[in-house]
Amino acid sequence: QGRTVKYAYHVNGGQIAFAMNGEVLVFEEQLAPGSARAKSDPLRPVAPVTGLVTRVLVTAGSRVVEGTTLAVIEAMKMETTVAAAINGRVNLVHVVEGVQAKAGMVICEIEGVGK
Repeated sequence: QGRTVKYAYHVNGGQIAFAMNGEVLVFEEQLAPGSARAKSDPLRPVAPVTGLVTRVLVTAGSRVVEGTTLAVIEAMKMETTVAAAINGRVNLVHVVEGVQAKAGMVICEIEGVGK
């Protein structure tokens, strides 16, 4: 059965702390590195999730426009695309198909150019 319990809490930026039964529990907001709210560098797109790189769709020298799919990562039977956030040219690709990418891992480096 559910019940209502009152706890003291404190919010500080992306953290919230609860005082419970003489202990303090602190929870911190975790943002995926590729999420809109996370600080990101459009010249160095990153894997938004940890998973298997199933496709790499660019090579060094490839021209990309904003929205171009750079790579596809599979995690828990779901595919997540990593897309270019700017127009530019790929200078270096850091992943190959079949490798395990960790969330936040740089997929490639892009040299930005005008639209």
